[in-house]
Amino acid sequence: DYTPCASQSPSGNSADGSLTCSVNQSGVYQLRFEVVDLALNRTQSDSQILVDLADPSSSAGPLTTYQTTKTFDVPYTASDNLSGLALVELWAKGPSDANFGLAGSIALDGELSKSGSFQFTASSDGLYQFYTRAKDKTGRYETAPSQADAQTTVDTTPPEPVTNLIATPIANGRVRLDWTKTTSADAQQYLIYRNDTSVDTLVATLTDINQTSWQEPNGLTGTFTYTIYVQDAAGNYSTKATSNTVATDATPPSFSDLSVNPTYLKANSLLTVQFTVSEELSSLVVTFSGHSLTCTNEGLQYTCTYLVTGTESEGENQIQILATDLAGNQSSINQAVVCDFTAPVISAGSPQGETSELQPIVSALISDSGGSGINPSTLLMRINGVAVSATFDPQTGRLSWQPPLNLRVGRTYYVSVWASDYAGNAALVYSFRFTIVAPPS
Repeated sequence: DYTPCASQSPSGNSADGSLTCSVNQSGVYQLRFEVVDLALNRTQSDSQILVDLADPSSSAGPLTTYQTTKTFDVPYTASDNLSGLALVELWAKGPSDANFGLAGSIALDGELSKSGSFQFTASSDGLYQFYTRAKDKTGRYETAPSQADAQTTVDTTPPEPVTNLIATPIANGRVRLDWTKTTSADAQQYLIYRNDTSVDTLVATLTDINQTSWQEPNGLTGTFTYTIYVQDAAGNYSTKATSNTVATDATPPSFSDLSVNPTYLKANSLLTVQFTVSEELSSLVVTFSGHSLTCTNEGLQYTCTYLVTGTESEGENQIQILATDLAGNQSSINQAVVCDFTAPVISAGSPQGETSELQPIVSALISDSGGSGINPSTLLMRINGVAVSATFDPQTGRLSWQPPLNLRVGRTYYVSVWASDYAGNAALVYSFRFTIVAPPS
């Protein structure tokens, strides 16, 4: 239903004027105009009107903390509940401004909500603050906020680079960098790049701006330079600082043609170790049973010697070779040898005394406690001064011989046995005798 809101009583046959109605909320209102003449004839005319009693709203931002270029975009959002947006304005305050000033406006086409951005160009580096104001189609104008919607710092000045950057090769193919720190107070970090012939590799990010040295954590082989950039809080990069070129070596030396002679050692043996290394050495240490060998070389070929005294540990011992190259890389190799200072023992000759066997097995027991073992090539058995083809059983330690023909009855046979171990220790000659007697009838 319609509610009367205004009336007027004009005089005459025609009238011009206006009627005023008051409303207390926004919305679309239906209006009906009714004219009544003196004869009570009525004429009606209907129309509608949109009433918008609320201001539009808008805001600027968000913005990143820093801008590294003077021209950048300032985002905005705006909305209106009813009549629609007519325009949105950007207000800005720079580092040298006392108050906010109009920085730009964008005309809109009655949208109820709109988002976009203004392109803003700063006059200098520093802090910039922003807010927006919107107008709607009814002309209502958003009140300026009491504080900025968004702010950002324009920083287009790169930090100062580090100076006096020096690369120094150290042990095991590693590299040490030293420099003088940046003088920029807003510097945030150092970015260190390793440069070979074709690729730049980021190898470290240092957040301690007071740091003035750094080392490669791992060894490298090759030729390199290093570059350091300084980055500030805004993300600006300094010009690069480049080091001198360094050559590094992380490859340890290798050994070839290793020979040890002899491998079984007795007292007064001359131990000789020969080998070839792959590169020039800064140091070489060769030890045996806690003793150092004397080494000489011709180029990369080394000969090391040691005279065994007999006071070393008997049994297996290690020859240890430790080589260090010019870059400090080390490699080692071990070789086992056996020290044997104890001669074998020959015992338990058989038969002894009288025997009636005409083809007796003649034998002796040979044992070695020194560790190198019995050398079969040194075994010798003589009977009555004549060498016989005795057989050695390493499992039992027996050296045995059986005559192919009957021995002579009534004759005495004299047996002598010789033996040495692999180290060259000779057993005392062992002798015994036996006599062939007639078998009992």
